Amino acid sequence: MALDGVPLDMYPGSPPMLAVQHLVLPAAGRAEFVVFGPSQTTPLMTSCYFTGNGGDPDPEATLAWLRPTGAMQRETQAVLTPHLRVNPLRRNLMSVALPPPAQRRTTVFSENAAGTQFFIDGKQFAPGEPPRFIIKSGTVEEWTVLNKTNEIHDFHIHQVHFIVEAINGVPVPPPYFWYDSFILPYQTKNSDGTTTPGSLKLLLDFRDPVIKGKFVYHCHLLDHEDKGMMATIAVE
Repeated sequence: MALDGVPLDMYPGSPPMLAVQHLVLPAAGRAEFVVFGPSQTTPLMTSCYFTGNGGDPDPEATLAWLRPTGAMQRETQAVLTPHLRVNPLRRNLMSVALPPPAQRRTTVFSENAAGTQFFIDGKQFAPGEPPRFIIKSGTVEEWTVLNKTNEIHDFHIHQVHFIVEAINGVPVPPPYFWYDSFILPYQTKNSDGTTTPGSLKLLLDFRDPVIKGKFVYHCHLLDHEDKGMMATIAVE
């Protein structure tokens, strides 16, 4: 029903609900959903996720067991069904289709060979550093985010949301949803020994006139963030 705090149908043409059995949530990602009780005891699981040859292991694990009773299942179905009719959302800037980007930028996530230092655009975060980008309030920007490492990162930005246009150069078809966190794929090795960075192409929404000042974007894998993978921007 919602991702990262925003209803699915906030973006024009997107549905109010999606029926799924699997959902990829990055660090800091949030999802709101309705679960219909299964007819028998069923595990709620996190699947094994490959984070790249340089990434941390993320094995399959059972998070919880759903043990419904017949009475509970009937009552839940009866209570939820009338409320699944989603009321029209209040119109705001996020419910208006994005205009063409006013600016296009590229930002690069990288790390040293030992995995002890992490960088954005070749720099470790330093408190008090000048903003990496200065952005005009009221505009939309297209960012290409590159990952030149052998592990995934979690692109996260404060204050604003974005639409994902492409992953590793492959366009993402509609419907579109608003995010503030998304998995940045690891780089791949080519047959000639070269590497191709993992990539995201994002449309970031800076149209809200209230959102001004300095804030950060970073990898939300906290060990990476704490070791330097963070940068400041300013919206003016």
